[in-house]
Amino acid sequence: MKCKYFNAALAGLILSVSCAVNIAQAGLIAFNDRATFENYLNGESIDTLSSIKNTGFTGIFSSNDFKASGKMHQCNTNVDCGGAYDNMDNKYLLAYNNTLDFSFNSPIAAFGFDFNSYSTKIYNEAVVVALNGVSSQPTGASGGFFGIASDDGSTFSTVNFVSNLKNTVFDNITYAASVKTVPVPTPSTLAIFALAMIGLAARKFKR
Repeated sequence: MKCKYFNAALAGLILSVSCAVNIAQAGLIAFNDRATFENYLNGESIDTLSSIKNTGFTGIFSSNDFKASGKMHQCNTNVDCGGAYDNMDNKYLLAYNNTLDFSFNSPIAAFGFDFNSYSTKIYNEAVVVALNGVSSQPTGASGGFFGIASDDGSTFSTVNFVSNLKNTVFDNITYAASVKTVPVPTPSTLAIFALAMIGLAARKFKR
């Protein structure tokens, strides 16, 4: 009986360690707070989308450092795209469908923006966005911020944006070429920890 429980505990421990290793290898940290995100960066660029001049649908939006592609609406005044949003000014982009792609002229190590949704404001549906497969916390009508950053100093040149709702709006696109790296547990460190825990568990079950 003890052996049975020990095997179950061992399997659970191995599974937990495996999940932790995947997180450590993922290479990205999620931020749901702008201040914390910006503090992690070695300087940042913020595009307030002030270059938007005309309202209307487009398949490509180009800025100095990046290009966004996908079906979107350029919003130039608060009467466009569902009116004003609490966490952005009167110039922003609306992702008509659930996804957009950003491509940068030079590699970056962090990317984020303020976001909201027409459906959230009107129908109080929670909006969740994802950047390169990393998801934000659900956000209500007041909107939110979401960003991703490298946890080891590595860089990327493309960002895939996905939302659970259509008509998600975003502004104040923030990015940086480098970050203040923070040590992340490596697989070898986690493996040593796992072996130690297995040893302790084995001693307990032998008694």
